[in-house]
Amino acid sequence: MNSTERWLPVPGWDGLYEVSDEGRVRSLARVVMRRNGVALRVRSRDLVASPEPNGHLQVSLKSPGVRSQRRIHQLVLEAFVGPRPPGHETCHNDGDPSNNRLENLRWDTQSENTRDRVVHGTHNESSKSVCPRGHLLTAPNLTRHHAANGVRSCLACARTWALVRRRGGRFDVDLADAKYLEIMTALHLRT
Repeated sequence: MNSTERWLPVPGWDGLYEVSDEGRVRSLARVVMRRNGVALRVRSRDLVASPEPNGHLQVSLKSPGVRSQRRIHQLVLEAFVGPRPPGHETCHNDGDPSNNRLENLRWDTQSENTRDRVVHGTHNESSKSVCPRGHLLTAPNLTRHHAANGVRSCLACARTWALVRRRGGRFDVDLADAKYLEIMTALHLRT
């Protein structure tokens, strides 16, 4: 625990929850009226975060009649930076979706968030090594447009699909394999 850790109210949950610049969330001490009319004193406590399949951490916020699952990174930015600008989403600067410290978060566009995932190697398309046909996704068998955006896409299969669209018919696996050999053979002839 950091002695300089700062806490602010969770927007929309004032008096109930706070979030810290270290990415922790806590409930505040309060008195709650039970259904039978008896007042119950609730102690302050740190909430236990649960991971989503994609690695983001979330907490459950509750008040009478309301329950909400919220991602911690959004709570941190909303409290310390302000509401999400239109067209923006949360970005983790280091690529670790469980690192919810304020210094690691920013609001940015979906495009920038995707670019971050490519740079950090967490984008599923940027880490592919072969296409569904089994062709290696290495230069020169990468489409230029997709490669420029960090996405690995098979040039041989793309050329085959282009021919199929022009001529009509079905995808020809033999033609795709022949295109792949042509592309890769040209590479070896140049070296």
